[in-house]
Amino acid sequence: MTAQRYAEVRALVIKLLHPSAERAGISVEKIDDDTDLVLSGLVDSFEFLDLVNALEEAAGVDIDVGALDGDDFTTLIGLVQAAVKAGSA
Repeated sequence: MTAQRYAEVRALVIKLLHPSAERAGISVEKIDDDTDLVLSGLVDSFEFLDLVNALEEAAGVDIDVGALDGDDFTTLIGLVQAAVKAGSA
């Protein structure tokens, strides 16, 4: 994974999260790589799936949700890594 591609996908996820962060009263600047997007209240489980779908469409990738580790996948870094990996497959 290149640092540039990681940064691009991370910025895209943050952009997609912006409306949810505003609703939750969380500044997007406070979202770090280890933030669990579901446990933090940024998104619920259904919104997380919507986020994955939006990310797939925006990044032009197909993330195999069933093949991912659920513990790490809902963190910002886990989602970004899954998208980058899907894009390089």
